[in-house]
Amino acid sequence: MTPPAQVDNTAGMERTRASWLIWAAVTVGLLLRGYHYGRGPAVWHDEAALLMNVIRLPVADSFGPLLQDEASPPLFLLLEKAVAAVLGDGEYALRLPSFLAACAAVVFTAFAARRMLPPVWAAIAVGLVAVSDRLLFHACEAKWYSLDVCVAAGAIWAVVATARRPVWAQCLVAAAVAPVCIWISFPACFVCGGVLVAWLPSAWRAGWGVWRPPHPVEPAVPPTSPTRGEVSAPPPPLWGRSVRAKPEPGGGSPRSPTGPPSFRN
Repeated sequence: MTPPAQVDNTAGMERTRASWLIWAAVTVGLLLRGYHYGRGPAVWHDEAALLMNVIRLPVADSFGPLLQDEASPPLFLLLEKAVAAVLGDGEYALRLPSFLAACAAVVFTAFAARRMLPPVWAAIAVGLVAVSDRLLFHACEAKWYSLDVCVAAGAIWAVVATARRPVWAQCLVAAAVAPVCIWISFPACFVCGGVLVAWLPSAWRAGWGVWRPPHPVEPAVPPTSPTRGEVSAPPPPLWGRSVRAKPEPGGGSPRSPTGPPSFRN
């Protein structure tokens, strides 16, 4: 039988080895993205159409139809215009937001995978994101696709990292961040919807799904039946004058009058 201390040491060594694999995969992903960004690939057709809107289109027209039938999230287009105004309209400057977003997506994936998956599977997940050829291609182009990946990875990490916080605090942060994400990434609306669905169990356990009346409701008092010897009062008439039964001669029990009642005064 293996001693418990030896089992704990073995598990700790495996976690340390897997942690090194995760950060090694992150390093490889960052280096690959830096390599593709530094080699400066040629601008392709769709990218050139977006850059034309960044350079030629006024800021006031960035929220309407774009040139060359192009489509872009408004906040990403304004971000590109701000970068062009500060760093110039060169290829490296205009591709910088996508490159930084691609690097941040790898880091967010590593943080989320460490919290959600076993160490070995977390290293595999980060490695797949780090060496994906599609993600590497989008990291060195002036398009918003890298920001889509960054928003999705950041949302997963935020949900996992704030799992122990109160639901109202999570919703408050989401209310502040969600509008920015939706304006900078088209798929962010679906990502925000997925985050809200993920928070439904926590909201239900916190009592958000239980209806509570605004005022305490007093319990209803059951009607009491008359005791022996008491005569209950007749019900109030629906309209006109009430018709009372006349007592029988000789002290008998009253009976209802024959014929239809008269409601004349």
